[in-house]
Amino acid sequence: MRKLLWIGWIGLVAALSVLSAGAAAPTAAQAKSFADKAEAELFAVSNSANRAEWVSETYITDDTEGIAAAANEHATAVAVRLAKEAAKFDGLALPADVKRKLLLIKLGITLPAPSDAKDNAEVARLAASLNATYGKGKY
Repeated sequence: MRKLLWIGWIGLVAALSVLSAGAAAPTAAQAKSFADKAEAELFAVSNSANRAEWVSETYITDDTEGIAAAANEHATAVAVRLAKEAAKFDGLALPADVKRKLLLIKLGITLPAPSDAKDNAEVARLAASLNATYGKGKY
């Protein structure tokens, strides 16, 4: 019985140490790692959304409008998620390049959108519709 209690106690201490380690303040190295990963993710998502947008503006149909809306919805959701994550590094003493990357991630270069997925989809659909309406215009 004592052995079980001892093992249980060790498990509890280990779990608490893992939880407290997870709650530790972020470091400059973590900020740099995050910025590098976020930059790569934003690059990939941005390229995909830009390609979908180009197709939508070149071949103006309801289908390509939907494809562009879906790609932009995903890109916006990623940008909003990364901007929120970047905020956890606020107040750290960081090298200028890392600080600038985090600032750009937080400022974003995308249409601001709500965090709610349904609302984000609606904003993306409306933006794609506005683009398509402009392209379908008659003169």
